[in-house]
Amino acid sequence: MTIDIAGFDAVLPDAEDIRTAAGAFKDTVGSINTTATVTGLSTVFPHHPEGAFVSLGWGGRLESPAELAPRYEAMFALIQQLAGDSFRLYGGRPTPEAEVGEVPMNGAPLIEWIASYGREPGAERVPWSTTSASLRADPEATGHRTASISVAAGAPTRTANTVLLRLAPDFPIGTAQESVELLLALVRIWQPDIAVLLTSDAVASMSPSTHAAYASWTSTLARGEEPTGRGETAVRYGDGTVRIAEEWSVEALTALNGELVAAGAPRLSKGRALQLPPTLPHDVPEHLVDICRHIRVPNPRGR
Repeated sequence: MTIDIAGFDAVLPDAEDIRTAAGAFKDTVGSINTTATVTGLSTVFPHHPEGAFVSLGWGGRLESPAELAPRYEAMFALIQQLAGDSFRLYGGRPTPEAEVGEVPMNGAPLIEWIASYGREPGAERVPWSTTSASLRADPEATGHRTASISVAAGAPTRTANTVLLRLAPDFPIGTAQESVELLLALVRIWQPDIAVLLTSDAVASMSPSTHAAYASWTSTLARGEEPTGRGETAVRYGDGTVRIAEEWSVEALTALNGELVAAGAPRLSKGRALQLPPTLPHDVPEHLVDICRHIRVPNPRGR
């Protein structure tokens, strides 16, 4: 699919490209180790009982439900494979009267779900889609949510395109490397301008906020070249840079953010009004394993 943005020809991936892009991470987690399955994300973020989240955002990029569906399909398949067969994705409840049902995973039913989510019959359709879903073992809306997903996509304006994936402490990712690879898999699927892996405590400690995060990816096409702090490692990745904090603590991120602000790093909200979609490789960056091996994660018994 080719789009023209102010004379710029950008090639967006087709459905097969998106599935391939997601595959690199799925291959690495085909058999999740026992530690990750039993202890989950709390191993990586021991001082954050609310878990962690991955947030993505990008500039104006018109996409129809049919064009968005392959991105949803790849993301849902990725999350489902990580969580295992005992969990299902259930749609949110946009209105009190709405029934809670399983989210279609692919095909025409998925396209219809994206197009109709939260819309009253006969209502005029806005040119973008908003959806929410949660990953649960129990279909009851009050059941424990291992993950929740909110998507607003296909909008012509920059502030309206976002993906937010919240992960509970028991989500079956047990290493920093797996957390980084999940972020990069979502980057390959959604082609954002910025993606960050954070916790709510870290966000509360950083103002104004830059790309400082446990892990981040920023598009050079949208944000230009950004400074790299002394507390993070940067690696070029497609039309952007992945940066990984060397210590995964709120205190370290607060210091990193302060250093980046002083160095003139752009705010997290910076971007283009209309996106230039980035090109990304299908695999993870070289040396990622070595970089992640040296991440310092706080001891659960102390900060």
